[in-house]
Amino acid sequence: MPEAAPRAPARSRKLLRHGLYAVAALTLLVAAVATYLAATFDPNDYRQRVIDLVRDKTGRTLEIRGDIGLSFWPGVAVRLEALSLTERESSARFASVERARVRLEIAPLLKREIVASELLIDGARVALTRDADGRLNIDDLLARGGETPRFDIARLAVTRSAITFRDLASGRQYDVTNLHLETGRLTAAAESPLALAFELRDAAGALAVHAKLIGRLGIDLAQKRYAILGAALELAGRAGSMTDAKLRARGDVTADLASAKVTLAPFELALEGIRNETEHVSVNAAAAEVVHVAGEAIGREVHASLAAQGRAGTTDVKIVLPAVARRADAIAAEAASVAIRLVRGEHVLEAHATAPLEANIAARELALKDLRAELTLSGPHISRGGIRGAVKGDLRLDSDPEGVQLRLAGRVDESNVKAQLAAAGFAAPVYTFAVDIDRLDLDRYLRGDKAPVRERTGATPAESLLAPLSDLPASGTLTVGVLSGAGAKANNVKVVLK
Repeated sequence: MPEAAPRAPARSRKLLRHGLYAVAALTLLVAAVATYLAATFDPNDYRQRVIDLVRDKTGRTLEIRGDIGLSFWPGVAVRLEALSLTERESSARFASVERARVRLEIAPLLKREIVASELLIDGARVALTRDADGRLNIDDLLARGGETPRFDIARLAVTRSAITFRDLASGRQYDVTNLHLETGRLTAAAESPLALAFELRDAAGALAVHAKLIGRLGIDLAQKRYAILGAALELAGRAGSMTDAKLRARGDVTADLASAKVTLAPFELALEGIRNETEHVSVNAAAAEVVHVAGEAIGREVHASLAAQGRAGTTDVKIVLPAVARRADAIAAEAASVAIRLVRGEHVLEAHATAPLEANIAARELALKDLRAELTLSGPHISRGGIRGAVKGDLRLDSDPEGVQLRLAGRVDESNVKAQLAAAGFAAPVYTFAVDIDRLDLDRYLRGDKAPVRERTGATPAESLLAPLSDLPASGTLTVGVLSGAGAKANNVKVVLK
């Protein structure tokens, strides 16, 4: 018995040594078999079988002009070159790939499962088309049913690729070039890092931007749910008349294809750029939640602002919508709060209004009906307290062509006022107006408290009345029932500014 103890470690070492020899022998055997298969098996012999299978399943023609490369160690790696796929029942090219490589794990293949350590696609070209009836040329591929495929891809990378989209109904074409996409692990139900970059242009030359997107990609094929969480999108370039444009958007985007529901929550957007080479414009928007389902969208706690600065002055508009709904092209909110600040020369107009909001995307119009507003006008030719008023009316804003139409009626200080105002352009508007005032005391408004109008300004009451408009591109009529100032009084005064 005393001699048995020293022999136990020796026996264990011997078993370990024999085990290592067995593993080494097995490894050499697998390597030898893989080497033999790689040396004797030619996947190109199966080229026609693959082409026939694709044609039978999709009605499309697959062309493999390059060789098919295959290796078995350390995993099964397939390399493809010069692939192309036609449209359904057509010889027109739908997609092509310069090079592709997929590295598969051996063990899952024996159980007919796809587990890949990487999938690389380089130089892909895809042509998407929407016909006059709204059908896409990939609808037949997306509509294919069957069991959810089992796959596990540790890394996906798409480089130097491009997508062309043509809308035959509108005649528009958009080109996505220099597309680079990289993800982490992808399965039928997974969450993975996402990085995307591309350039976007339209055929008309009005749009040319660089784009970057990062976030986390969520996939659930069985439930048909997809998401980009923590999405951060950046665009830079030219869009229409706006140059040096920069757009930043952040939020979570989720899509449930089973219910056709898309949700943004929360969502932030910021856009700035130079418009018409002289006007700096910035737009900001945020929402606690935006839900789009069945052609309708509902937003909660929506905030938006517009700031425009040009040679004529600045315009600042802020809108708050506790709730807003979109149906087709129509947008409506039962309650909207609007704050406006206009600076033109040395004069400043500030207004705070509440009203129901209506907008039409196709017509690019926004309307505030049953508007209730409080306003203040100040400037060097106006009394230190400024002009204050409370009015009611309607406002309509058109973005194409740019313009604002305003109709108001109410009380401004001690005067009853009715006014119609139109402005063409945002940052550098040209105004037309028609104003009707029942009575107006100029001595009350012009700077200085004791001296009459003529002594302070050297101008007649009518000239002093138009002084605040002297530096504005404006034309219109002003009618006053009783006009007083500089110790004089006149009835039914009508002033025309051209």
